[in-house]
Amino acid sequence: MNVAIILARSGSKRIKRKNIKLFKNRPIIYWSIQNIINSKKFSKIIVSTDDKKIAKLVNKMGIETPFLRPSYISGDNSGTKEVIDHSIKYLEKKYSNIKNLACFYATSIFARPNLIKKSFKILGNTNKFVFVVKKIDPQSRRYLILNDKFIAKKFSNNIHLKTQDLEKNFYQDLGQFYLAKINTWKKEKNILVKNSLAIVLKKWQATDIDDIDDWKLAERLF
Repeated sequence: MNVAIILARSGSKRIKRKNIKLFKNRPIIYWSIQNIINSKKFSKIIVSTDDKKIAKLVNKMGIETPFLRPSYISGDNSGTKEVIDHSIKYLEKKYSNIKNLACFYATSIFARPNLIKKSFKILGNTNKFVFVVKKIDPQSRRYLILNDKFIAKKFSNNIHLKTQDLEKNFYQDLGQFYLAKINTWKKEKNILVKNSLAIVLKKWQATDIDDIDDWKLAERLF
């Protein structure tokens, strides 16, 4: 049995009500749900939320919200892993045959069905996490921090290096989904552990939606 858990808490500081904000004339979570359904890889899909309005909305889409997430794992500092751990405790009381578990977000709109299928092929029989990344510009290692337009801080180890001399293998976690065996979720304390398996996307294939500029970019890419 494969289970998908979509995380959709109410709080969002940079984009108000981000997880149900209209995106292409639908609540953004709708597109994530459709991707998961159309992948045909999951026999169970649930949403973990602390918000009754979000719960009611996804229930109308046919998705179960078996519990309201408690406040102690619904704040700004709550991590994905602890939220999934909470969901696993609930699920294992009802189901004894869970094999694989994937964590998605309400904004996982670029986790297309074919990408989800690919992640299962990569996972195979390994005890690893599979997730999605994109390569980032090596010059990001030369970032300057400005204070009133003046340099306040620089990354001194890299600031004088030529572009061709900068480390090339830098990647950004795109925050689309994390897939692993349920025993891996239970065993590991963190998701991005050593030797995790990454699927590399092109820059134009996806973006992590954190602020309104990301949102506008996502609308162009989708």
